[in-house]
Amino acid sequence: FLSFKSLSSASVERLLASRAESPFTSIEDFAIRSGVTMEDGALLITLGACDSLGLRRVEALVRFRAAMLGSSHSQKMNGQPGLGFTDDLSHFSLSHLSDYDPLYQFRLERNTFGYSVTNHPCDFLRRYTDGTITSSEVSNYIGKRVSVLGAIAATKTVTTKRGERMLMLNLSDRSGLMDTVVWPEQYLKNYTQLATAEALRVTGKVAESFGVCTLEASVVEKMEFEN
Repeated sequence: FLSFKSLSSASVERLLASRAESPFTSIEDFAIRSGVTMEDGALLITLGACDSLGLRRVEALVRFRAAMLGSSHSQKMNGQPGLGFTDDLSHFSLSHLSDYDPLYQFRLERNTFGYSVTNHPCDFLRRYTDGTITSSEVSNYIGKRVSVLGAIAATKTVTTKRGERMLMLNLSDRSGLMDTVVWPEQYLKNYTQLATAEALRVTGKVAESFGVCTLEASVVEKMEFEN
């Protein structure tokens, strides 16, 4: 559970202790015995920690919340009177519930883990690919002007001898990483886009030094992830 940044330590400790006694047999069993909070349990389910119980995540989440609200265990723990919720939805059909939006799942994973498990960022950039080349093709265009598209993987701001700021960044696509340099003039011109973007389409000239290709940016465009 180290990758789940926002899980409370108390929930993790209680869950591990309960699982050590016996595996969870259903989502209702997980709700009653795991000892996790409503918020922590919902996060675990939404991110796939309970997939082995054989339910779609959206269905598992509804049944988990019903079990948490309706179980006598929960009522005793909170010292509150019963609210009249049923804790067993196994006989209800939840097939009408829509699965989670892929982009929502992608962002939730990135916010929680720092990376995506289900999708590659480029899955949400398909509409912008016309006229671009992949990072693996860049070495075939040394000295030529090309456009590349990718998610921002890493950035580093550098100050030149003249005291001007420039940016070194890596763009990630399905074939690898593209080293990109944004010179001071372009950095100043596109600062807002560069500071807020998750993905970029960069056009420029491909340079090569000691066997390493770098794209020298002349046009920088902020791209938005879309389903």
